[in-house]
Amino acid sequence: MDTSFEDQLHFGDEGEDQTKRFMLAYWDYAIIHTSKIQNTIGKGARLDLPSLCTRTKVPIPDFLCIKFAHSKKSFFNLPRFFFMDLKTKRKADYYRNRGRWETGMDARCRQNYLNAESATGVPTYAFHLIYPTPVTAMDAQRVPPDKRPAPTGLFGCPVSQHPNEYKGMVYWGLEEMMYLATLEEVSSISKGESV
Repeated sequence: MDTSFEDQLHFGDEGEDQTKRFMLAYWDYAIIHTSKIQNTIGKGARLDLPSLCTRTKVPIPDFLCIKFAHSKKSFFNLPRFFFMDLKTKRKADYYRNRGRWETGMDARCRQNYLNAESATGVPTYAFHLIYPTPVTAMDAQRVPPDKRPAPTGLFGCPVSQHPNEYKGMVYWGLEEMMYLATLEEVSSISKGESV
């Protein structure tokens, strides 16, 4: 499916908004959208580090998640605060050689996040909100009948979790990631609804 850059950006923003509302309502996490903070150097948010560090500027993920101090909720052993990179995917990818559904991100991006984690001590997670994979995409990927339909929902793992690498990308099997929520749960809070 060919879509314009603006369409892809809007689709990603909608997924981010839904996930933020869900985390605030059900997991008691406040979300700081770090990439919306003004940055005049390069793309994305950067963290300025003390001169004693080997790098003085480190790219950081788009979000900093902070659990409210008095929250009694505990989910998936997520830490009290962590960086989150959130990808909104129109489909999952099927990797025939491994016989599994996967999702991934740019290897350079992952390395930047590992550097941020190392420099700050703040854990970094990759969250992937995956929408239903169209039948035409499953046919094109020659997905066997017993592997259909593709998984949907919110998946996550630490970026330090070892992925498979291929042509500048890193991939995690969905079964290796935490299944955090269904697509219906994430989209259950309407835009503008009070949480």
